[in-house]
Amino acid sequence: PGSAACAKRLYEVNATTADRVALALDLATESVVLLKNDRDVLPLSGVQQHHGRSSSSFEDDSSRTAPRQEEERDTKKTTIRRVGVVGAACDAPNDVDAMLADDGVGNYYVIGGSGRVIPAAVTTVYGGLVDALSEANESFEVVASLVDSTEAALALEADVLVACGGATTAEAADRATLRLDQDAFLTDLARSVSQQRLVVVALAPGALVLSSFIDDVDAAVVAFLGGAQTGRAVAAVLVGMATPSAKLPVTFPASEAQTVAPCLDAECPYDEDLFVGYRGLADEAVAFPFGHGLSYTTFGFEWVPQEEQTPRRKTAAACWDAVVRVANTGARRGAEVVQVYVTFPDAAAEPRRILREFHKTPVLEPGETARVPVSLCRDTDLAVYNVTSASFVFVPGTYQIFVGASSRDIRLNVSVGL
Repeated sequence: PGSAACAKRLYEVNATTADRVALALDLATESVVLLKNDRDVLPLSGVQQHHGRSSSSFEDDSSRTAPRQEEERDTKKTTIRRVGVVGAACDAPNDVDAMLADDGVGNYYVIGGSGRVIPAAVTTVYGGLVDALSEANESFEVVASLVDSTEAALALEADVLVACGGATTAEAADRATLRLDQDAFLTDLARSVSQQRLVVVALAPGALVLSSFIDDVDAAVVAFLGGAQTGRAVAAVLVGMATPSAKLPVTFPASEAQTVAPCLDAECPYDEDLFVGYRGLADEAVAFPFGHGLSYTTFGFEWVPQEEQTPRRKTAAACWDAVVRVANTGARRGAEVVQVYVTFPDAAAEPRRILREFHKTPVLEPGETARVPVSLCRDTDLAVYNVTSASFVFVPGTYQIFVGASSRDIRLNVSVGL
């Protein structure tokens, strides 16, 4: 009886309401990460034609204390009217029967395993774009080739091509590769386009290796298992109904050689210690760093002088407090995620730079500012685990505190003796 009741609640009760659908759309939209946007190709609505692309590789930039200046742009402008949606992943099916038959099966919208929530139906990227472009104030023609064929894609003669790729994962198994299932198609397409702009949509279950094509595309976004609203969320960002503000929760490595490979042996030596993920790649060039995510607007960061700060209630623990002022310096409304990283004293033997706080600003209009409080306390944020005492302890010394828009896009830094 218990299991039957559980099955009924899991698979038969319809808990969908208009409010929950709206919430799912908001969450999915705010989770779409803009990886790359050469020459402001995106948003599609109102953008202009251009020629030329640039590299996507990020090097550490911790010495920079001012917002990055825009590069000179050589553009040839032509208004977009014909949008081509290409690749099978843009219209990937949501096979409910297959997932119900095997709890280890996932797809481009949900993970496989006990933690999944199976949507009865999904809006695909193609469906979302058709709807979103029809609602835009401009006149768009949407054409499609929903197969993985470069020849068919180019035959559409579109001003811009939106090409999709995806990958799946499940709880009980490692992924065979970090590349998209459509890596070969996307690579061939990226090398074959000439006049069209090319935007890649990646539907991902985690970190990706995009090195075979990413430098040859104009723009790229990634959506992490967005569920039923995946297509509407991606379309809202591509068209410009929403300004992206999401950040990568993982590093996108330059190659799989930068990752810890799966081990199928009875005994597996994992000796990386604390140096995993972005902590272990601090001295290496990566494709897209931890915390990375672009916007359609720009933001400036500055410290708020002590005399301008509002006095705050003193806490029992000793804390270092500061306030960062974030300004929307661009032409579109948007939000920024302020990330606070700490470099510990050498005696702590910690990785070079560790995320300790992050705060998302409200949506800011152009020219509007927001104040973001930062508070790093000795017994929590600045404590490290001591294996001898089996407790967290504070290590006195000089701390380097970095504030930025990603782990490698540092805007402010300060040294503090504690």
